[in-house]
Amino acid sequence: MRDKNNNHNRQGGSVLLTTLLVMAVMAALAVAIIEDIRFAVKRTVNGQTYAQADWYVVGAREFAGQYLSQLTHDLSAEAINTALTRKNSIVFPLEHGRITFAIRDGSHCFSLGALVTAAGAAYTPGQRRFAQLLRALEWSEAEANRLAAIAVDWADKDGQTLQNGAEDFPYLGRTPVHRTANTAFVSAVELRALEAMSEDRFQQLLPFVCARRAGEITRININTLHVGHAPLLAAMLGDAEVIEVARRLIAERPQGGYVGKEQLRAAPALEGLSLKNAAFDQILFQPNRYWIEAKIEVEGRERYAAYGFELNQNGGATLTHSGLGEDALRPALAEPVL
Repeated sequence: MRDKNNNHNRQGGSVLLTTLLVMAVMAALAVAIIEDIRFAVKRTVNGQTYAQADWYVVGAREFAGQYLSQLTHDLSAEAINTALTRKNSIVFPLEHGRITFAIRDGSHCFSLGALVTAAGAAYTPGQRRFAQLLRALEWSEAEANRLAAIAVDWADKDGQTLQNGAEDFPYLGRTPVHRTANTAFVSAVELRALEAMSEDRFQQLLPFVCARRAGEITRININTLHVGHAPLLAAMLGDAEVIEVARRLIAERPQGGYVGKEQLRAAPALEGLSLKNAAFDQILFQPNRYWIEAKIEVEGRERYAAYGFELNQNGGATLTHSGLGEDALRPALAEPVL
């Protein structure tokens, strides 16, 4: 009788252990399923938030174009120049976020498209001015001439190596192997790939350059420059040695800005200088381009976008460049404290 009771107790204990084991397994499965559901819901919400942010990027681009068209229609060139010299941002509120716009004069850079002609051939005046910019940034003459030639070889269509230049051969020895682009720069970041370019040199040069279509020369609005932009102006004046002259032209700019070439050429800073190689036709007195950077913030997520606009003959603004991500932003050049 006692053996029967013991067997019965053992069987009951086995059933209880089995039941507890099954319940533990089911509880673990339930937790795993709930965790999967929670992750799926979070992923869906994140996807929807990022998709919404992407739509706001498109909206930011449209808003920027309309705003610039209205700005150029309503304000005089002097008023626009004055506005562009101030560090103001436009904040556009959103549900659960905001868009912050920073508007700058889009002419404050050397056009890498000026290194070649529209047909893709090497353009000697553009190469020379690029070297002058590098000299104004305190590169040695040998360094400046070499990088300028290497940049032209990167962008021109032929395979003929310029003096001090570099076509495919040095790049074929790299890991990974690549060739020269044989087309105009589509991004200033391409400069990183050039032979003889270091990261320090790239970071120094980045605020002064921009990618433009092949054959597009550099044109700079002198009335919105600050002294930190003097190397750009020195390159237009045709000689890196006139960097101090460029600084004076900016620092001594008349109230309201220069009104034309005659007033500029009569500036005290240019007195006694021949400047036979100066490109006065590439110096502007009002904006012809705008550069807008947008930061989109939605429910803790961020998106960055950069837009380049060119003023057209009708007074409107035509989109010429659109970039996404922080790499698309152009570093703002700090104004030196004098």
